[in-house]
Amino acid sequence: MKKKPRKKEKPPLEEPFNKALDVVEYDRTLARMVREMRKKRHLSLSRAGRRSGITRQGWRKVERRKCSPTTHSDVLICNALRLRPSKLMSMVEDWLDREQHALAALVPPLLEALAEPVAKAGV
Repeated sequence: MKKKPRKKEKPPLEEPFNKALDVVEYDRTLARMVREMRKKRHLSLSRAGRRSGITRQGWRKVERRKCSPTTHSDVLICNALRLRPSKLMSMVEDWLDREQHALAALVPPLLEALAEPVAKAGV
C-alpha cells in the first residue's frame, strides 16, 4: 500500500505581507503623497501634466481620489516627480505603518477610559 505524501506546510508570510492593506487608506495616502511631492517640487497641475503626459484634470482626479491611477499612470506620475515608483510606494507604506503604530498606542488608554465608568457603575 502506497503512503500518501505529506503536504508541505506553508511558511508563515513575511512581515510586510502578513497583514492586509486597507485599499481605501492606501489610495488616500497615495493621493496625499502625490500632491505633497508635486507641491514640494513647486509644480503646478499644468506643469506636472506636461511633464508626465497626463492632463491637468487627470492629476486633479488622482490627487482628489476621484480615480485610482493605473500602473501606467503611476509610472508617468513618478517620472514627472523625478521619483522611482518603488520609492513612492515605500513612502506610502511607511506613512501607513506610522499611522497604524500611532493608533495602536492610543487603543489601551482608550479602553481603560471606557472601562472606568463601567467599573464605577458596578456592572
